[in-house]
Amino acid sequence: MRYFSTLLLLYFCLLFSFSSNAARVFGKVTASDGENMPFLTVYEEGTTYGTTTNQEGSYFLELSEGEHQIVFRYVGFQSQTHTVIIKKDENIELNIVMKSSTIGLKEVVITPNGEDPAYAVIREAQKKREFYRTQNKAFSCDVYIKNVQKLDEFKVPKILEDDDIEEFRKEWEKNKIVYFSESVSKYYFLAPNKRKEVVISSKVSGDSGGFSWNSALYLSFDIYENTIDAPIGDRPFVSPIAAGAMLYYEYQHEGEFMDKGVNVHKIRVFPRSKGQPLFSGLIYIQDSTWRVHSTDLEVSKDVGLEFIDKLSIKQTFVPIVKNNTDDIWLCSTQAFSFNYSIAMMGAKVAGHGNYTGSFSNYDVTPNFTKAQLSTDTKGQKLPNLAFSKKKKKKIVDRKETIENKNTEQEKEEIITKNETQNTEKDSISNLKNDLETMVLERKFFNKEISIVSDSSNLKSAEYWAKMRPVPLTSEENEHYVKSDSIEKAQKDPVYLDSMDRKANKFKIMDLLTGYTYRNRKRELTFNFVPITQNIQTNTVEGYVLNAGVNLRKFRERNFSTTQVSLNGRYGFSSNKFYAKGSFLHRFNQISNTYIYLQGGSFVQQFDGDAISPFMNSIYTLLREENYQKIFEKRFVQFNTGTRIFDGAFLRLEGAFEQRIPLQNANPTLKPYFDRDEIEFTQNLPIDFDGNNVFFEKHNSFIFKAQLRYKIGEKYMLRPKQRVTIPSNYPTFTLTYSQGVPTLFDSKTDFGQLLLNVKDDVSLGVVGSLNYEAQAGTFLWNNYTSFVDNFHFQTSPLLLAQSRLRQFLLLPYYQYSTTDNFAEIHAEHHFNGYLMNRIPLIKKLKWQFVAGAHYLYTPNTPNYTEVSVGFERIFKVLRVDAVWAVNPSLKNEIKTGLGTNFGLRLRFGF
Repeated sequence: MRYFSTLLLLYFCLLFSFSSNAARVFGKVTASDGENMPFLTVYEEGTTYGTTTNQEGSYFLELSEGEHQIVFRYVGFQSQTHTVIIKKDENIELNIVMKSSTIGLKEVVITPNGEDPAYAVIREAQKKREFYRTQNKAFSCDVYIKNVQKLDEFKVPKILEDDDIEEFRKEWEKNKIVYFSESVSKYYFLAPNKRKEVVISSKVSGDSGGFSWNSALYLSFDIYENTIDAPIGDRPFVSPIAAGAMLYYEYQHEGEFMDKGVNVHKIRVFPRSKGQPLFSGLIYIQDSTWRVHSTDLEVSKDVGLEFIDKLSIKQTFVPIVKNNTDDIWLCSTQAFSFNYSIAMMGAKVAGHGNYTGSFSNYDVTPNFTKAQLSTDTKGQKLPNLAFSKKKKKKIVDRKETIENKNTEQEKEEIITKNETQNTEKDSISNLKNDLETMVLERKFFNKEISIVSDSSNLKSAEYWAKMRPVPLTSEENEHYVKSDSIEKAQKDPVYLDSMDRKANKFKIMDLLTGYTYRNRKRELTFNFVPITQNIQTNTVEGYVLNAGVNLRKFRERNFSTTQVSLNGRYGFSSNKFYAKGSFLHRFNQISNTYIYLQGGSFVQQFDGDAISPFMNSIYTLLREENYQKIFEKRFVQFNTGTRIFDGAFLRLEGAFEQRIPLQNANPTLKPYFDRDEIEFTQNLPIDFDGNNVFFEKHNSFIFKAQLRYKIGEKYMLRPKQRVTIPSNYPTFTLTYSQGVPTLFDSKTDFGQLLLNVKDDVSLGVVGSLNYEAQAGTFLWNNYTSFVDNFHFQTSPLLLAQSRLRQFLLLPYYQYSTTDNFAEIHAEHHFNGYLMNRIPLIKKLKWQFVAGAHYLYTPNTPNYTEVSVGFERIFKVLRVDAVWAVNPSLKNEIKTGLGTNFGLRLRFGF
């Protein structure tokens, strides 16, 4: 290991062009008023090697012997170039005082309408936007990212105080940093939108075994795009130089200055409408070339940010390639600074943080090959390169066959046979390229857009001191020392036992919130659900005590999980006890292969989640309305699933069930408010004709196979873990279900096919469209019980469930079918596009939402619901008004203000 670390260190020295005689130029950068200058770009002129100052304004560069020109550049300040002469083993201190750019105002020609000269500059930048957006066809670079988050305020109601919170408070009072991580990675880009990142080094304070979530993918903030996606908002932000930017922004020319012989315009941008996804701040644009020189933009809370009060974004661009006409400039430093606050139910946390990226060692003619990737990572083990071994072997075999032939004639025969449309030269060249480059786009830029090296978290303190391009502040140094000491203490078995004993003490509040027992040394967790989820009511069992316990073991060594669960319930009116148990084992988080076994005797709704037990209890006790219809199920069920290839997941299930009808308890449960005109209905669903369905005791064996495929699904591949990245394409799910007769005396005999497609589509500044559609048919139906019918999800009550695929006015079960069917559901979330334009109303931060829902069955041709409403009321509440446009249905439920109209409330974030 020591030998490996030495080689690794040597590699990085070569990578950054550090020789054995390298020395360090270091210092501090301040403004003329003495203020430190954080996130300032420092680079060696004529190269792409550089760094960034830390929050104290400190920097350093490792340089070889000889003369070097060092450039200091910061938004709104004059760039400075200093010559340093490096001698062997001699460090040089170079402190810099930056001067504000001398802003001059040229004589400008005022247009008849009094237009500010900034608009003319922006128009020129808009003309060149597409050129600069597509100028860089490809590049690779080194990326250093530092993520620091601090907590400034921490309040928790006394009723929620416990030992863990008290321990956290003590540590927080000593050091305000609550999260600190660093990473070094190699970043690759190929136009128009192919990206790949390989994390070489990763460090998380207080977690030596952890891997940072820092990623250059989150820093892909391209000012030349029309809209810029950001994870902090629901809508993409409009660039100040977008094609239609003048519809969204106002501009003010604040002068111009010379930077290294180039005239730079300083332009302030203002949103025309508050509350829209727009920036404010400064953008600096070069004269003549009309490229962006730097940016200093910010986003405020009034654009609809959740929990973020303010976000500032600073970018500095530097020349990478100098030509006579078309220089290539790329981002050298990008810094996100943010303030956040969360207040809820008497608790409040507030703080600030920085997410800073330093980009250096650009190569605009990169070699996207497996060999280059191996060189860049110095052979470090990667979780999976996802290269096709089968195709690689085929290519190798073909190449060896050609090379083993003795004559050019024999080579030509083989090439002609396999490559009939290519010349011999082209064929050999293609074989060589296939072997050595692994096929540029299909192999290098594959589904795995981010790969974290297995050994990235094993780097020593000496390694980081040598390789870190941005020096740590004194506070960060102190935090590392303290957090490392705390981690060592917390890993001591005696300490773990004492902390577990303290945390495992049972408290009265645990009855309401649930109880958890931990044994961290054995990686075990035991818990039971809170009493508020244990008590239910229904007309079959009366008052029900439903209890469950879970035992879970998570293995850090391979990210596998084993969980055993037991559930029991007792009905005080039926005097009957039910129980079931389950076993789940997930083998890893790469393929997500799992097995699941469940069995017992329990009650179940005809449609598994038609109505929540909580909602049914409320309506049963307060309104004498029993919507939950249940039967007894004695069963054994086995499931398994695994990822079979990129984007595809296969699930298989086999289940034996003995289904037994249940009747309402006698005497019947007494509601709190007895309504003379209302009586409880029987414990049977109502069919299309308004009659109770026939349901008899029978056995059933059902086999299911389901294939889910997400088009364009990509991943972050971390050690022992595969993390899915949201795709811009829909997800398709094909499900086949079959009732197998005679097996275990099964009576069911049917075949059902179901195709589902769903997606969330971003529509830019106007919001997002969520849709889900599915269609199905019964291929044959010799025998189905009502349980096997296809049930449409409905929420015909005031308090509706929070899901897209549901009808809000259809009664439960009445339109269940064993025939052909199709349904489409769509909702458009305006995400502030409308509400944020209305003065005063926009301060509520409510968002407008509209939806449409369509159903086809032979009994319900062209049934349609439309809805409009508001969401994010007090952050968690949604209200919808719903209309049935063309109901023409029997036995419609009457709710809300009329037969074909209803109001719905939903809870959820």
